Amino acid sequence: MGKTSYSFFGLISVAAEEGMVFSATAPSGEKVEGTVTVDGDEAVVTFTNDAWSVYSEVREYRYRKTSDTPNLYEPGS
Repeated sequence: MGKTSYSFFGLISVAAEEGMVFSATAPSGEKVEGTVTVDGDEAVVTFTNDAWSVYSEVREYRYRKTSDTPNLYEPGS
């Protein structure tokens, strides 16, 4: 099965005690909510409401920092 891409709109985020709390409007119109926490070189994105289950059964995604040098895409380069 190929990768599917979705666009979410109206991202709102607020720094809170539990991390960066966010919400966005899914293509279905439902609000998707979650948190982003950082611990050392790892960021964890956790979706906290059931609206995300339409897109994936996975509710937590972990990202590890692999470099101190940004690897940014620049169009035309």
